[in-house]
Amino acid sequence: MVENEPVDQQVIVRAEERIEFLTPWINMLIHHKKEAGLKGTKHLARKLYRMARFEKGKHEEGFLTLESINTEIISLRKEIREEKAGMEKKKEKM
Repeated sequence: MVENEPVDQQVIVRAEERIEFLTPWINMLIHHKKEAGLKGTKHLARKLYRMARFEKGKHEEGFLTLESINTEIISLRKEIREEKAGMEKKKEKM
């Protein structure tokens, strides 16, 4: 479970919690894009940037920029899609 602290109406997401925090949002982007009102990765990144601050890596201070959040979303979306494709191929072989 992600434990975050609200700061000035924004949530702080620690670096080690980033994947866990982003995964449901990315699944929504992949599977329910229109229903969720999402237009793409950049649109999602803007929404998340307004509601949360994502800490940089463990040994870095500060927070990720909008562009960095978008890059994280794109990378994680790619991983999720590849994982899903791998699972589908596995099912076909059975």
